[in-house]
Amino acid sequence: TGIYTVTGSVTINRSIQCNVINVLGTLTVNSAVRGGIINITADENLTVFSGGTITANSLGFAGGAVQVSGSGPGGGVGGYLLIGAGGGHGGSGGNGIGGVSTATGGSPYGSSLNPITMGSGGGGGHNGVGGASGGAVRLSAQRIVINGSISANGASGESVGGGSFPGGGGSGGTINIFTNIFEGSGTLRANGGNGGTGAGTAGGGSGGRIMVRFNTSTFPITNTSVSKGTGAGSPEPGTLAFFDMDNDTLTIKDGWRWQANELAVWNFTIINITSASARSNTTNLTIMPFQIFVTNSQLTSESSAFNISILTNTSLDFINSSISNTKFVNITASNITLDNASSISVTGRGFAGGGPFAGSGLGPG
Repeated sequence: TGIYTVTGSVTINRSIQCNVINVLGTLTVNSAVRGGIINITADENLTVFSGGTITANSLGFAGGAVQVSGSGPGGGVGGYLLIGAGGGHGGSGGNGIGGVSTATGGSPYGSSLNPITMGSGGGGGHNGVGGASGGAVRLSAQRIVINGSISANGASGESVGGGSFPGGGGSGGTINIFTNIFEGSGTLRANGGNGGTGAGTAGGGSGGRIMVRFNTSTFPITNTSVSKGTGAGSPEPGTLAFFDMDNDTLTIKDGWRWQANELAVWNFTIINITSASARSNTTNLTIMPFQIFVTNSQLTSESSAFNISILTNTSLDFINSSISNTKFVNITASNITLDNASSISVTGRGFAGGGPFAGSGLGPG
């Protein structure tokens, strides 16, 4: 009960709940000590004022020590004579390339729709430590105003001398927001850490996970990010969405992961996908909105046997976007807009051809 006001610097390692929470200084959320997500709950208003911040940066699973893999379910591989790999979380971490063998980036894990997981640490290279991951924070209130910043970024891996092997970046953590009214002009960040540099560049950490659920919002989704860290081995962005509960509208930005363990059919009334890499971990993805808008985005799969069905009662707008790495595409809509910068490709995804001494090609013909 009462009013909780943060001025100066305050660190918490447990959940808090009050009628009103005001953050004017720095509130550090040490989810690494707790070992999981920390809840910050206001029965009425939660406000982060301009200049105020809630941070869980580098406060998730630890990066690997020298020659040790990163901690967490998506820890990047590290080891003897290796360049460290990036931690995974909302996406895959980047591989560490250039050691005696390739160090594998950490795998994705956790939920896209209701994330609660901390990020995972980058792998320790032969000479450089891996970066720690971002922690996890969940905010709940009747009204949330963010004019400052909320962040759960991963740390960069250690850079070392030109002949030495650096550490991989830690992955971004989680920011999970649930509110009736969401306002402000601040920032939300759960970015991956950069791979360290040295004899080569280590793997970057994947982006983390951000999910914001509200009934009314004026907060711009453009002020949010789950970017991948820079580095080797193709790290991936995390997952980021705003869900308007009143209008049953899911808006996706930066990255997304359609996960088989969350929904069999993604049937929101409206789905907006903008400037995003939207990946599927299931072989059969069914998206069944009333309307879907895809702009400057890529829909692809982590599976080599990927089938996608987009079934809408009204319109599909596909602008400067692509569907790839799929064996089968089924689109049903009353109106389809596909501009000349867009593509849907199943090239090379049919039956395999025969190889040298391998016999005939596969398939009925």
